[in-house]
Amino acid sequence: MRTRTLVLGLLWLSGSLVACYGAIQPEYDTSTERAPVCVSATSLTLAPRGASHDALDEALSRIGLNRESFALSASAVAQNGLMPSTDPRRLADLDTFGRAPVMTAEWGTALASMIDQAAASTHPVSDLLSLAQARRKGAAASPACTANRSVELGTALDAAGAVPRDWSAVPSDLQRAIAPIVLSLVRASDVVARERAKGSAYWSELLAVSAWLLGTHRLSLSPELSNALESFDVDAIADAAREVTLAVETANLGRFRGAQTPHMEVATKYGALVLSGPSSDTYAKGHPWLSIDTGGDDVYRTSAGGADLNQSVSVAIDLGGDDTYAYEVMPAEGDTGHRLPSDGHGRVAGRTLSRSPRQGAAILGIGMSFDLGGGQDTRSSLALSQGAAVLGVGVTYDDGGDDVYEAEIFSQGASAWGVGLLIDAGGNDRYFAYKQAQGFGGVRGVGGLIDVSGRDHYAADSGVRSLGGDTIYSSAQLPGDSNESFAQGCGAGRRDDEPGGPLPGGLGLLRDGAGDDVYSASVFAQGCGFAMGMGALLDASGDDSYDALYYAQGAGVHLSAATLIDAGSDDRYNARFPATAALLGVGHDVSVGVFADLDGNDIVIAPALSAGAGIANGLGLMLVARGSDDLRAASGGAWGVAAAASPLTPWRANEKTIGVFVHASGAATYLGEGPLELGGTSTHRDGSLAAIGVDRPLAQIVLR
Repeated sequence: MRTRTLVLGLLWLSGSLVACYGAIQPEYDTSTERAPVCVSATSLTLAPRGASHDALDEALSRIGLNRESFALSASAVAQNGLMPSTDPRRLADLDTFGRAPVMTAEWGTALASMIDQAAASTHPVSDLLSLAQARRKGAAASPACTANRSVELGTALDAAGAVPRDWSAVPSDLQRAIAPIVLSLVRASDVVARERAKGSAYWSELLAVSAWLLGTHRLSLSPELSNALESFDVDAIADAAREVTLAVETANLGRFRGAQTPHMEVATKYGALVLSGPSSDTYAKGHPWLSIDTGGDDVYRTSAGGADLNQSVSVAIDLGGDDTYAYEVMPAEGDTGHRLPSDGHGRVAGRTLSRSPRQGAAILGIGMSFDLGGGQDTRSSLALSQGAAVLGVGVTYDDGGDDVYEAEIFSQGASAWGVGLLIDAGGNDRYFAYKQAQGFGGVRGVGGLIDVSGRDHYAADSGVRSLGGDTIYSSAQLPGDSNESFAQGCGAGRRDDEPGGPLPGGLGLLRDGAGDDVYSASVFAQGCGFAMGMGALLDASGDDSYDALYYAQGAGVHLSAATLIDAGSDDRYNARFPATAALLGVGHDVSVGVFADLDGNDIVIAPALSAGAGIANGLGLMLVARGSDDLRAASGGAWGVAAAASPLTPWRANEKTIGVFVHASGAATYLGEGPLELGGTSTHRDGSLAAIGVDRPLAQIVLR
């Protein structure tokens, strides 16, 4: 593997991107107040012109631009026609990246660094939740974490309205560790109850929101319902959730792995508290408020940290064993092929009708699942699971082991009007889903999948039958033989011509820290933004493989921004799937798409309208910073291309469309047709269209 030599030199001035994580107390100390987690607002500054022989600056200068003028114009943003550019629900970062697309790569690199710092802390869940909350707000996360002071379990249980029980058989130090968690859950439950009360007049409509998001229910977003959705103080719920995660993480529960304790179920006014010892247990019923299992190879067919309309807050903690997180199977018509079996809700047109949050997920509440015992764990659920949330917070955390995650839709780090996180600290893991998964941000949501290390497989079913796919969420781009993925770092909203639209998308994020990884998806994936959404796939290192079909690998569509950044090693792009179009740094319809591979000897196959492509007044940028690369154009129109919209309306004719491809510092072999001549430059300008390809094997790309 080549040493990374890209000059990053991120320049932070006053008000810039900063993470401050406070003084860290001993893991099990509950008597001292911890400084609050905080993440400041983002105010990225434009990079100055790069050093001499900077290949990016050269490329831009050849079409009469520089880093400041390579930007979406305010008039194009205002006239896009599909999304209201001033919608107050949009992500704050969108404005920044429209003005400076090069900063999309800088932002992704800086965000990856912050994620890694948080994930390596002694409180990774609370720190990552704080970071996600800050990105959702576009402002500093409020220091809402309440100090967890020493408290007796009896006092905490009294606050929870628990039925009196004899706890003498439970180790006293375990009692002391549980007490602050119980107290934090009391406060969180009260916060959620307060917020739920705000929507009581629209309860039936709110119940339909999750089905609408999953595409099996038509919902008219009246002004009254929209106001009800916005009335929920999701930030207050997130603050309460951070307090719970901090209580769990500072309890140092790993020291109780294998501890002998009797099985106990205690009723409280908020739900059941369940405590079990190290035997291999099967949980077949119930919906606990808090469950703690000290070990054993356990089977969960309960919600396992799923908060629904009957249980507003639910936290499941397992301290050891090879565990199975599943559900009660009730097969239904349509359970064919490799689809997960139904759970009693059935299917329509092949799509699951399940709406049961499981395994760290929530609807109108807080749901969390902590697996702290390593082991080889398996999680399977249908929808709204494995770090997912609608109007709330859902978190799944696994501290290591070779794990399997299977779901169908809106899972594995997915959210709308909230925060959904799936965090895996290590191991060779496998992730499988169909749609809205593996880092999906719907409207007003941040959804993230963070995998720290390991040789991981991320699959969003392509739907292509020749590849063994199963088409049940058919895409408009490749109808009948592909799925819409909206996965692997994708933020998506709804256009004004879609049911419920227009609604601006959120932030979808996938961060993989290390390992030789495999990514496969279909349409809208691998760093994708749609309808004022933002998406990022950020891979740190390893010999990785990426495959997708359309609108992927740094593709922004309809007033969106997206990026795929691979920091190094020898990677393969689109070598296995029949890639069709619009991959590898594509901006379509007043959007920004950036692809950056920073090091390694890569093989890249680019279909039409790809590899630094601007389409219909979009800005596309592909940067290959270093390496001896094999670059193949599967068809004409790659390596820096600009294409007009059809039909070309008057305002579009007056606005620019720009595609930029840059290869620097390393040899490259080009196969196939395209506008780039080997070792030189080729430009094309026709009115508002501008395309450039530059190969400078002795140059560099400077991002600050």
